[in-house]
Amino acid sequence: MFKKTILYLAVASIPCVMLIVLYSAITDYYERAVQERVEQEIRKLCGTAIKIDDNAIKVSTLSGLPTLISINNPQVQLTNTIWQGLGDSNLKLNIPAELGDNLPRIEIKGGSITLQANSFIKEGRTLTINIDTITFAYLGNGEYHIKGKTTSQFADWSLSANVDIKSGNIDCTISSDNLRFDNKLYYLLAPEVQKLWDNYSPQGTASISIDLKTTSVNGATKVATSVTLYPRNITARYRKFPYTVDGLSGEIKFRDNYADVSLTAQLPISIAGKFGYTRADEVDITIHADNLVLDEKLKYALDKIKEGAWDNFNPKGRAKLELNISQERGIDKPLLYKATTHLKDCAIKYTNIPLDVTNVAGEIIYDDGNITLRHLSGTYKNTVLEIHGSLGNDETEINLTAHNLNMDSEFTTALPTEIRGMLEKLSISGPLDVDCTVDTRNSNQETNYAANIRFKDTTISSGVEFSNVDGYLSAEGIIRQGNIHNIIGSINLNKAKVSGKKITNFFTDFVYKDNKLSIFDVKLNAYSGTISGTFDLDTENGEYKGDFTANSINLQDYIKDTTLSNKTIEGNLNLAIDNLSGKGSDLSTLTGRGTLKLTNGNVWDTPFFFGLFELNILGVGKKSVLTSGEAEFTMADKKFEIEKLILQGEDTLVAGKGYVKFDGHMSIFLDAQTNLGVGIPGIGLIEKAVDLIKNNVFSIEIYGRIEEPKSRLKAFK
Repeated sequence: MFKKTILYLAVASIPCVMLIVLYSAITDYYERAVQERVEQEIRKLCGTAIKIDDNAIKVSTLSGLPTLISINNPQVQLTNTIWQGLGDSNLKLNIPAELGDNLPRIEIKGGSITLQANSFIKEGRTLTINIDTITFAYLGNGEYHIKGKTTSQFADWSLSANVDIKSGNIDCTISSDNLRFDNKLYYLLAPEVQKLWDNYSPQGTASISIDLKTTSVNGATKVATSVTLYPRNITARYRKFPYTVDGLSGEIKFRDNYADVSLTAQLPISIAGKFGYTRADEVDITIHADNLVLDEKLKYALDKIKEGAWDNFNPKGRAKLELNISQERGIDKPLLYKATTHLKDCAIKYTNIPLDVTNVAGEIIYDDGNITLRHLSGTYKNTVLEIHGSLGNDETEINLTAHNLNMDSEFTTALPTEIRGMLEKLSISGPLDVDCTVDTRNSNQETNYAANIRFKDTTISSGVEFSNVDGYLSAEGIIRQGNIHNIIGSINLNKAKVSGKKITNFFTDFVYKDNKLSIFDVKLNAYSGTISGTFDLDTENGEYKGDFTANSINLQDYIKDTTLSNKTIEGNLNLAIDNLSGKGSDLSTLTGRGTLKLTNGNVWDTPFFFGLFELNILGVGKKSVLTSGEAEFTMADKKFEIEKLILQGEDTLVAGKGYVKFDGHMSIFLDAQTNLGVGIPGIGLIEKAVDLIKNNVFSIEIYGRIEEPKSRLKAFK
């Protein structure tokens, strides 16, 4: 349609009817009154289509033959009927032999052509083309060279053509250097042509060259056309990618069934490829843009490709874009889009995780509804993020890595609800590295994920505080219909602190299901010893429970991490805690039962033994070495309730009971016996411990705070 429109405009610039004048003059050459005869024939043939004033036609003759026909100011009216059968017309003329090769020259000056053509001009409107000059110069052997200039409201036209009147063949070029695409031209066009215009919305000036060539073969006329448009700083917007482009230059070659495009613009931007003229025609257009501004104008264009694609990421900055728009030939064939966006130093905020990510670089590839992220990286605060994978209509698979991520409140608040809730209860802070893969299938609303987390001096506070964590966590699980279905994984820590106490070589497997985290088969090293156990945490309400066993804990190493680091306290400690339970960080809910056993010890510097020394119960200046012992205790009401405490040395036995509160306040009653002459001699040590407690031979109360204990004698209760 567009090619035909241009062609019709060109034809309107050629007063084809003037060739009829030529034919009339030639066929009637033998008439003596040539001037009069030519005028009569011209007026008769023109009828109402061309109005010619009196004395407007002049014929110069030589030997009775016309040599020059001059026509001034003809008023040509071309109605819709002239286009009927235009493609089959033939200008072949039978030249009488008597004429020989003496054909006249024709000159047309002034005048106008008023054009009607419902195929491209709106019904009821006309296009007026003013004639400057048109000349028909005879070259001999039946061939004319036509040259002319015309003007219209929208362009100045030049005409150059060769016409062979013996064969009817035409070789014609019509051109303009100032074809103006503006609203005046748009409103003149027929509705069907306006639809084509709307596909591209051109505004500005272009050069145009129209080549028309006809050949006669076996009585049939073949018409070949070639139309080339040369935009010059035109503004345009392609309907199927409605991004307004300024400063378009280049060329568009209109062929029989499609057009070749090669354009550049100010951005810089280039457009190359081909497109057809109807909905069923083939399309293959590639748009390449460097340094493209990511603005609302581009958002509007991208939404035509995939609605919401822009809002998913809210990008800002500039990018390099390569977009291919294609369609196979056929009315039922879909229009396909493939776009590659190269980001550099941009900013994005992903809708599902609305964090301000800057310094974004990498590729985003869109292909027929699927989005591929390739080598995409960015920065969130001090965190370096990398992401790659695909987002499709039916399945999404994304891999995300984060380096030096600090899971502060801003970060966790931005996460999806199901993940945010779990992390808030675990209360993770401090730097870590994350490598996470998410695979979502929209058909069953199921998300599979796998994560590897590298803890780097991280803190995890959920009931029991883990600090200075260094190690790895691996997990995989399923989120189904928005809820975490289950997680299985393992934890392998090189080192950490649990409530301020150092551990190393921590390893365990865990399962998270129905808001419950189960840690089982825990193994770790602490203070030259080993610890094992199990632990369950309800992340919904913070309730936890567990059992732990510690073997061969070195007290000398342990006290270095306590307020007793300047004391001489030695020995190997075995500890078992059963039925440990509690809720969150509320120590009032902490309960459990434990046993403790000391071997190879020296614990006399333990604060609550100071009273035995200060009160001189075991002899003046004597500080006995307590080398072994055992204790039984419970935990409840924010305190350790010591039900039984027995310590012995080479010459000393200490037994007692009492409590130590979690805040450090204590009240412990100790009974001591020695075989050094102080106290009651002759009583055995361990085997008499129970009797010693029962009889309270000596009773001392150690009270106050554990860092600064006080003592008082409670004799013979």
